[in-house]
Amino acid sequence: MRIQSSDRYYESIFLKEGYKQNEENMKKNSVMLQNMDVDIKISDEGRDKLNSEALRKEKEFVEDKLFTTDNTNEVFFEHYSNLVKIASEKLQEIAKERKYDAEDVMRETIDAYENYFHEIMEQHKDGSRSVTYDIAGKSDVTLEEDLQGLNEAFEERVDALGVFIGIEQLNKKFANPDAAWWFERMGVKYSKQRQEPVVYDEERENEYLSNALEIMKKTQEIFLETYNNSGYKKGMASQALMEVMSRYDNFQNYSKKG
Repeated sequence: MRIQSSDRYYESIFLKEGYKQNEENMKKNSVMLQNMDVDIKISDEGRDKLNSEALRKEKEFVEDKLFTTDNTNEVFFEHYSNLVKIASEKLQEIAKERKYDAEDVMRETIDAYENYFHEIMEQHKDGSRSVTYDIAGKSDVTLEEDLQGLNEAFEERVDALGVFIGIEQLNKKFANPDAAWWFERMGVKYSKQRQEPVVYDEERENEYLSNALEIMKKTQEIFLETYNNSGYKKGMASQALMEVMSRYDNFQNYSKKG
């Protein structure tokens, strides 16, 4: 599967890595000069030796640093984009009927992770997975590399959930009539037709956000443990999510209330 890469992103990686590598080469060359016998001057032979060492390091840098899946992180980008695609399609379907909430995002994120995790495991039944990436080109990705990339992608999706909840909480906060002063200060016309007051409990909201992220991580742990011990059964991650949610008092009720 091919993914679209960001030229600016990869250029920044190359520049940083190139600067770091050049700095290391300069230090090594300096040490080499200091270790030379006192009676040896910088001759053509010495310069050739230094140049040869620099060229060797540059070749290693190009081959081993720039164009590997480890360095370009394309395994992560592949898995992240797929998790986003799978979950977004489901959330768009929900949005046709109603406004989706944090619990919907959590459930669809977990479902996407479960389905994609199982797909990766199936692809590795016969060994490594062959891929073609924009930067690294043709590569054989091991199961360990795939699972590491997927785990990092899932962590990013959990962070995105935190952003989603934060935005929802901000909207709720400014829906409160007591927030009128902020709009007036910013020069925004604020409607005088106020609706019923919205009680915004900041401590409770912070607890809700913290719990949501914790629930996602615990659900992932339970899913992986169950998968490794009992094998795969469709819907097992969603089942784990509901079980973990039930441990947190009124979490689901608060989701719907928000």
